[in-house]
Amino acid sequence: MYEIEITGFAVALVALFCAIGVVKEDALKAALPFIGGGAVILVSVLLHGSATYLYFGIYCVMLSIIMSVNYGRRFNWFFVTFAMLLLLLCFAVLNGIVLFFIQMLGVGSTMGFLYIALSNKRKAAKTNIRVELSRDTIQIILGIILLLLLLFFGKENASVIILLLIMAAYFIIAFVYNYKNIVLLKFLRSLEKPRAVYGQGALLLASGTLLILGFVGKQSFMEFGLVVLFFSDSLATICGVSFGKARLPYNRSKSVAGVIAFFVSAAVAGYLIMGLLAIPFALVLSFMETADLGLDDNILLAFVLLFLYSLTLL
Repeated sequence: MYEIEITGFAVALVALFCAIGVVKEDALKAALPFIGGGAVILVSVLLHGSATYLYFGIYCVMLSIIMSVNYGRRFNWFFVTFAMLLLLLCFAVLNGIVLFFIQMLGVGSTMGFLYIALSNKRKAAKTNIRVELSRDTIQIILGIILLLLLLFFGKENASVIILLLIMAAYFIIAFVYNYKNIVLLKFLRSLEKPRAVYGQGALLLASGTLLILGFVGKQSFMEFGLVVLFFSDSLATICGVSFGKARLPYNRSKSVAGVIAFFVSAAVAGYLIMGLLAIPFALVLSFMETADLGLDDNILLAFVLLFLYSLTLL
């Protein structure tokens, strides 16, 4: 037991120094803990077996945070940590702890991408209706794909497939951000709002999806969560930009039409998925979506969904 605790302390310590080294842009301080942390994980796996999962989780969260906070800043570190997370994913698959990996990746990437979003001083300019409709249409299509995966493959298998899709999305979005002059990628960049950090909304949506996949145990509620994130939020925006002349008195950036679209879509789809309980949940979610709390809607809704899910467990 004493050796196990020392191993856990070592993993946490090298991960912490790794984060400090990256933030301070000191390559030597960062590179050695990266290597050392991986070595400690490997040795602890050989010595202690399942007792190392806690330390695996610590390292996974730290790598996720480092990857996400370097998005748009130091792409070398982003891609290095991304590659290391792929190695940890392989370990998770071989040891049957993919759900644990999803949870840790969701927590770490959410923390990191939220930091990027909250520290961004540039306010995104309003985009034209055509671009906004294109963005939300793509989001709805993605939601349909994810729901079909859940329906056909079940929660466990679909979660693995969706995880791989999200990892691929992380890489593609970062690649597009870093290589701005490739002609084939200009379409993707055209979907972003002017002056916004490219891919910020998509990355936060992916992180929110990971939280739902990782911490929601019931498939019906998971399906409801995906409907809220990919359909209701998108329909609220589409109706808001198309018919949103009447604005909410407590948040002028939100419209009455958007709130109604959000509530109706979430309540109807939720009722078909999980019964009457979805209606009050849809009411709470539609109100929180309009709250001006300084958080991205994708993350705020994911947090509220997890809170509501916890109530169903009481």
